[in-house]
Amino acid sequence: MMVIRNNGLLLMVLASIVYSGLNILLKVSLRRFSWAEVVFFVNLSSSIAAAVALRRRNRAVVGPRVRLLMWRGLFGFLGVSTYYFTMSRLTLADTAILNKLSTVFVMLFAYFLVGERLWPAHVGVLALSVIGVYNIVQPQWQLAPLAALTGLASAAFAGMAYTLVKLLTADHDPLQIVFAYSASCAVLILPVLPWTFRCPSLAELLLLTAAGGLSTLGQGLMSSAYAHGSPTPTSIASYSVVLFSAVWGYLFFNEVQNPQAIAGSVTVLAALVLLPLIPARQQASRRV
Repeated sequence: MMVIRNNGLLLMVLASIVYSGLNILLKVSLRRFSWAEVVFFVNLSSSIAAAVALRRRNRAVVGPRVRLLMWRGLFGFLGVSTYYFTMSRLTLADTAILNKLSTVFVMLFAYFLVGERLWPAHVGVLALSVIGVYNIVQPQWQLAPLAALTGLASAAFAGMAYTLVKLLTADHDPLQIVFAYSASCAVLILPVLPWTFRCPSLAELLLLTAAGGLSTLGQGLMSSAYAHGSPTPTSIASYSVVLFSAVWGYLFFNEVQNPQAIAGSVTVLAALVLLPLIPARQQASRRV
């Protein structure tokens, strides 16, 4: 049980590494395209990649619980659309802080839908993670009201989507969940697309396709993480994405962290180290 639980945390950390790279490509893409175009192209390429991988393994593209997959796709679409919109209006730091509130919603939804206990140890580690992330990104809080509300809505939608992923992992291949999410996003954004569409150049198409590939890998790792762990600790482990983003910023963009950000990085790292140490009985859900 301990090995399986820790595998879930490790998989989420790996997913966070992938997502931190994806965020860089998304930020570049959003400077060239509208948020709707990014949603469409990234998820179109992601759904194609997931479908091809499933067929090569002789697995059905659509899983058995179609209705639940559709709900996961809908909430995932609402979450990613509001996230991209927020990122296009606010700084990356402010967007990251608002999006990380999704863990709070995961705790609430997991309690009602999955039956997971809300343990004080998890609340304490979550609080430690929030403090660390706040010090890393140091948001300016120059928030436009609409963008701020959109960012909060993004966190709520994402929290529901991640909880549904946990329910689906019981009898679905992770790539089936990825396909349902990506295909739903690509289809649901179509009514908005004509208002902002412009044909990408070959270089831009390669950029969006690369983002789709990272999205597929990240979604697959995230789904596997929820399959091997309880929703709350697994979701808390996703805070490592901010830590890795800070590392990439230093390595590739020469973004040197100030003492406050370094202290925040150490705090997030401490929270990640503490997660596997929480007793196993506090990791288990009453029912799935």
